[in-house]
Amino acid sequence: MLISRDHVWAFENAISLKSDATRETYTIFVEGFIRKSVGDLSRDSIIQFLKTIPKNSVTTAFYALKFFYKAAGLPFDVSRGDVVPRGIKRLKPALTLEEAKKMIETVPKYFGTVEVGYLALSSIYGLRRSEIYRVTKDDIDIERRIFTATVKKGIEIEMKRPHLIPEEIVPVMYEMKEGLSMIKSIPYITRLNFMFDLMAARSGVEMRKRIGFHSFRRLLASQLLLAGLQEIVINKFMRWIPRGISMIEHYFAEMENPEIAIQIDKKVFEVHPILKLWSGESVSRVDEDVL
Repeated sequence: MLISRDHVWAFENAISLKSDATRETYTIFVEGFIRKSVGDLSRDSIIQFLKTIPKNSVTTAFYALKFFYKAAGLPFDVSRGDVVPRGIKRLKPALTLEEAKKMIETVPKYFGTVEVGYLALSSIYGLRRSEIYRVTKDDIDIERRIFTATVKKGIEIEMKRPHLIPEEIVPVMYEMKEGLSMIKSIPYITRLNFMFDLMAARSGVEMRKRIGFHSFRRLLASQLLLAGLQEIVINKFMRWIPRGISMIEHYFAEMENPEIAIQIDKKVFEVHPILKLWSGESVSRVDEDVL
């Protein structure tokens, strides 16, 4: 059986109900599959296509094709185990403080204002890739606050949380705001992986499996814990809802009062180890962006 226009229409209708990030990511893989398979819907065609996908992305590609087949009313007789090696799920690796320093010193010299802003969002607030992707120019306001979504598995799960913009990155955030207002379209979310790889390579950071923007999140969480902050404060700052905690901690974690969030930010910024790396001449921007 070959792919028909009806199959594509069914997929387009179904995917339109998904989040922007899911829609764009799944569409990339489905279009790639249709192009490379020349319309062949067979099981062998699916497996051959998935073998060409990098290991870090093959699971997402698998679910994208599974979604396409289901939407089109087609049998999908490939299991995840056929294309994804089984084993213990490994967390994304953390960066070291020295690697963070290298990137913060190097990236402003060679990348544009939006890319530098993404680096600041990741390193200061520990935003997930899908949360970085959702930040718009309207989320950065004149009261030196930035509003960020909490996103897990591509789904926005709560209202945007206000974060204080510390003095050290005020220029970066406002240059990012201006940059976002000038670009015609936001890159596909999957291109953020490529963007991080370019930043890391230019900074002399050793590339390893699963390294990415999330690696800053792991570094930040561990460093804040080592700095002596209470876990409940870290949980709130990192936008986690912890399990197995006392009722008072649960109430605190659920608080939606913006002023409470800002007070938490101030406490975190007093000991934030990466924030200090953004101050000083070592991360000053050059006059011209080369990318």
